[in-house]
Amino acid sequence: MTSQIYILFSADYEVFFGENYLSEREVLIEPTEQIIKGFKEEGIPMTLFADVASVWRYRSLKLDTDFVLLFEDQLRRAIRDGHDVQLHLHPHWMTSKFDGKRWEMDESKFKLSDLGYGGRKIQSLESADELIIRGKEYLERLLRPVDPSYQCIAFRAGGYGIQPNDKELIGALLSAGFKIDSSIVPGMFFKSKVNQIDFRKIPSKLNYRMGQRYGIAKEEDRGIFEIPIAAYAESYVETLLHHLRRIKIMAGHFKKIMSASKKEFSPRGRAIQRNRYLKQTVSRLLRPSLFLLEFNGPFAEVNPMVKGTRHLVESHLKESKDLFLSASCHSKNVYSPTIQAIREFWRIMVNQYGERVKTITFQEALKKVERETGSL
Repeated sequence: MTSQIYILFSADYEVFFGENYLSEREVLIEPTEQIIKGFKEEGIPMTLFADVASVWRYRSLKLDTDFVLLFEDQLRRAIRDGHDVQLHLHPHWMTSKFDGKRWEMDESKFKLSDLGYGGRKIQSLESADELIIRGKEYLERLLRPVDPSYQCIAFRAGGYGIQPNDKELIGALLSAGFKIDSSIVPGMFFKSKVNQIDFRKIPSKLNYRMGQRYGIAKEEDRGIFEIPIAAYAESYVETLLHHLRRIKIMAGHFKKIMSASKKEFSPRGRAIQRNRYLKQTVSRLLRPSLFLLEFNGPFAEVNPMVKGTRHLVESHLKESKDLFLSASCHSKNVYSPTIQAIREFWRIMVNQYGERVKTITFQEALKKVERETGSL
């Protein structure tokens, strides 16, 4: 049987956590409007993974801003226009403070596991499983008036931080009624002062079910269905070529930046997850590089994305089932050239695979998976 290839375009819908240099409207709302417009012109449905804890915190502190209203209105309009919205959680928002000018982010609560699960939760704070339930109920209450069939069934952990305690997190997702996870980036290994990710030892299949017995380490008969962000660890030869290409690209970017208006490519904020630059650079040089189907920044390269995606798809076609993979971006890091790169990438994929490749939302993916494999 010929496998169908489903690409799920998704955007992490969040502001910066280190610091936002512009207003929330300029950092998040306006770039997302550009994404929605560009995708509509291309006929691409998308899924916004909404960081709902941010608006909870804005609302609980009664901040004099229109961010909450803009956030919720944009999610409603996304659903109305045929797109999808699913749950994204950055729990550090729950204890972060605002000094009147900028946020003081609570780095000690960056991962869901920092809040604890069930009976081991931190006193006076909602546990990770309670936040997950609250997030699902919030989105369904917000969006069902627009589409009565809407379901919050997919989850992406903030910072891809499904570890540690991934077994407990999976159990919390299953208990809350989630069917799909999209937190895993195969081959990714990353450590910072706030997060630790190690996805080097996971099942070799592109899609598989995860349960409470083995967590992310081994496929189980029943459990939550993983639709990863498309990625794989490159070989050492590919890594060398990757670094050489990166040097060439950076040189080209410098020329573009120098010839462009300052505002066009000016950063909108900074991340909370930062390592020392020298240490990070040496670390990258000493291990295989990672192909990651993520479109961020004004200089996204199309050809490497196409080549890497083809390699990933071809290596999994032997699995004889339909393939589901996510192409990711972050609204806060998307510019007009980024959207054009995504559109070009999709045209090339359609040209190469024809009717075998389709783009769908996560809610649509659930229906197809259930038809193929039975109820999740």
